Amino acid sequence: MINRRCRLLASTPCRAAASILLCALVVAQAIAQPVTAPPAPTVVIPGSGAASRPASGPATVPTINRPQAPVTALKTAAVLTPPMVASVNKFIADSVTRLAKDDDTDAAAISRNDLIAGSVDNPGPVSVAYLTAYMTSLARALQPVMATGSIRAKVNAAIVAARVAENAQTAGVPASWLQPIAAAGLADKSDAVAIWGMKTAAGVMNSMPGVPNPKLLGQILDAVQKHNLNGAITDEAYNALRDANNPQVIDTLIKLYKVRVDAYANGVPPDPYSDRKASGLLTAAVGMWAKLNAAQKTQVMNLIANILEAGAAQYASGKHPPEVMEQLKTLLIDTAKAVVIVAGSTNNKDLDAKAQPAIRISNAKPQDVPEIEKPVVDGVRQAFPQPPAIGNANPKP
Repeated sequence: MINRRCRLLASTPCRAAASILLCALVVAQAIAQPVTAPPAPTVVIPGSGAASRPASGPATVPTINRPQAPVTALKTAAVLTPPMVASVNKFIADSVTRLAKDDDTDAAAISRNDLIAGSVDNPGPVSVAYLTAYMTSLARALQPVMATGSIRAKVNAAIVAARVAENAQTAGVPASWLQPIAAAGLADKSDAVAIWGMKTAAGVMNSMPGVPNPKLLGQILDAVQKHNLNGAITDEAYNALRDANNPQVIDTLIKLYKVRVDAYANGVPPDPYSDRKASGLLTAAVGMWAKLNAAQKTQVMNLIANILEAGAAQYASGKHPPEVMEQLKTLLIDTAKAVVIVAGSTNNKDLDAKAQPAIRISNAKPQDVPEIEKPVVDGVRQAFPQPPAIGNANPKP
């Protein structure tokens, strides 16, 4: 039974880290349970949709049968009547109750998938009215789970919110209603919950281009730092900060990139492969690069120079596991490509010539990479010189 539950969890959209954690909790729970006689059979009241007390023994918490999913006519209605809203609320309330039950992981997994499926329709799109009502009700039902539920329940709730936010983004509907769930996930101490909280934040943020949620924006960097620069959380944070139309989003992205770049001076932060996203976003000629002011361009390019220099030193050390070495190599190649993009957009042929060898280090020996990167690093710093720090300038005699 334990193996069957674990396989079911591993087959969900959850990342491997969350699946492993959930499976471990299932195993621990099963080990901790004493061996007892089988429970007495329950008596189901026909038409009630719930189970009553056992035929013998103490009363038990009623078991809610699998709710009927919303039909296409409801999902596509341009206007929802009060009875239609009530049916949406009941489906969500009953499904979330099943989702939060730790003693029935099969029902929880089914309800998780039902709640996600409730935000889409096949083959056509759902209406704005329905999706808005759906997200409003879903956020209200999930908040208690995120506040007091088990880690398993919180992860399942955050998965639902993240997937529904993605579906709303695809449908062109703001997912702002799910902001409380994203905020609760980002504030959670569990890495697994925070990962899916960040995914929800990404869905909410990217469904509202130009008008990011200020609370979520303020939580993103804080969550990454509180979780020790966790690679999966960082990766989702970069996904959340893709809006080239908002200065606050760009500023937060630069701050997050700096925190990660600084970490390479003393080692390699988790999942260095993720940091290629930041350099790509910030230097995209038709995206953020055109929106940066001169000071920001200088800061970004010097952060790129720093990560090329420190990353090359870490790669040359050869002291990291093979998977980290491979990620470092990809990071260096893709970051050098960002330099090539900037060289092209600024018509800096000298910088382009220096960066070209750095994008072809796939077959280079690790110990040779720092020398390949050095001309690029020097070229970037020459093209984008930083102003001298206050108090360090040498006065003329």
